[in-house]
Amino acid sequence: MYVAYRYGGGPEIERKVVLVGEKREAIIELYPYVLTVVRSEQVDAPATRVVTSKSATCGDLRRMLCARFSMDEQKSYLFHYREEKRTGSPLEDSKTLEEGMVEDLHKVCPLTIF
Repeated sequence: MYVAYRYGGGPEIERKVVLVGEKREAIIELYPYVLTVVRSEQVDAPATRVVTSKSATCGDLRRMLCARFSMDEQKSYLFHYREEKRTGSPLEDSKTLEEGMVEDLHKVCPLTIF
């Protein structure tokens, strides 16, 4: 209270309450994920960083990336990269990023099938 009185406060910092872990405990998300996004169609293009909630689903992230990169949602998939290699099949839309084993600072790649 003293700090706000003394310095007049500051900008509000928006934080989300998210459910995490198997027990789905509610916590305040202080540090959302920062993911590196590379587009499969634009190999030479620089990677883009996006900030998203740990509780977001893979489908939420895929739709957000499709909107950002003007990609067709119906023909797109999201892949996870580890150690510069694509991991298996596309991430399932219904899984959270945590369930899809996507972690902070990992790389993801939206892919459009033509």
